Amino acid sequence: MQGYGRSRYRTALGRTWGHWFAGFTDGEGAFMLISQQNLNRPHYTRPTLGARFMLSQRADDKTVLDEIRDKLGFGCVMYHNDNPKRPGEKPAYRFQVHRKEDCQKLVKIFRQYPLHSRKARQFELWAKAVEAMKWAKGSHTQERYDYVAALVSQLRQLREWNPGP
Repeated sequence: MQGYGRSRYRTALGRTWGHWFAGFTDGEGAFMLISQQNLNRPHYTRPTLGARFMLSQRADDKTVLDEIRDKLGFGCVMYHNDNPKRPGEKPAYRFQVHRKEDCQKLVKIFRQYPLHSRKARQFELWAKAVEAMKWAKGSHTQERYDYVAALVSQLRQLREWNPGP
């Protein structure tokens, strides 16, 4: 993992770059909400909730992901080629953001530079969950948990292939 949260230089995104980043995300981005049981703490009654944003590129386009990480000033770029179901798959890299405060920064960025594809609907669900997950430790109410869990389910359904009319 390279440079999570560490940037050699941080600059303002700039309007042109911000719109480019939104367009790149429209085509290559993934907004994910995770709900998983913590196996190290089986006494927890509710699964752990989390948000993740990813962009993947072939290894020969890794510099694009490095530029994104450096421009944003957060996230990490890591090698990704671990799918045993695709034995001939080419090497790839992934830019990933999973820290809550960094996901909140992405929400602000995509509010300023909106997405235009089907991914805009995915982003809206993801952003609602990121906002709801801003709670402090110890304030996890069942109502709030159920709200985020419902968003996890909605996002999964929205990500399924739908050929349209």
